[in-house]
Amino acid sequence: QWQRKAFQSLDDEDRRALAESGVPVLDATSDLRPVIRDTDYNYLFAGAMDIAVAAEDFEHFLDSKPEAFEGNHTLETPLGRVALRGGATDDTLDPSPPVHHLLVVDLRGIDVYGAGIAIGGLAYPVQMVFDAAGDDRYLAEDRDSPCWGGAVAGYALLLDRDGNDEYRGVLATQGAAILG
Repeated sequence: QWQRKAFQSLDDEDRRALAESGVPVLDATSDLRPVIRDTDYNYLFAGAMDIAVAAEDFEHFLDSKPEAFEGNHTLETPLGRVALRGGATDDTLDPSPPVHHLLVVDLRGIDVYGAGIAIGGLAYPVQMVFDAAGDDRYLAEDRDSPCWGGAVAGYALLLDRDGNDEYRGVLATQGAAILG
């Protein structure tokens, strides 16, 4: 709801341009001044605060009830896929064709995450990844889209609690946000 309110003053042309571009500030033909001017940052920041509080609460829940995530489960929701990985498996999450993950929870294993995980955008405003353990790899070579922990007009959260992880990304990664 906060993201929708933050961008409610955008006209259809600006909303379409923002939705269709991966990282609009790198497009030399884009003029983002109207989008920047018409965005309500109070709403945008309110959504970010809600997500931060929810993530902290979820982290406490994981600590108190790790048995709640035994086995592997996938659930399709209107807001995106929820993937719960409680087993000792190694996963590769780089869907092709792209699948929007609302939430990925992985408790163990050596996992590989591609560019389309933990990003936020206008069409799917929230994506979160909680990875509890394992020597994971976050790899993205895509120069046109944000990746794990990067958002354009949305919210992205990546929380990896433990392991000797590798992060390689091109742009809008690891906490970078453009109007998000």
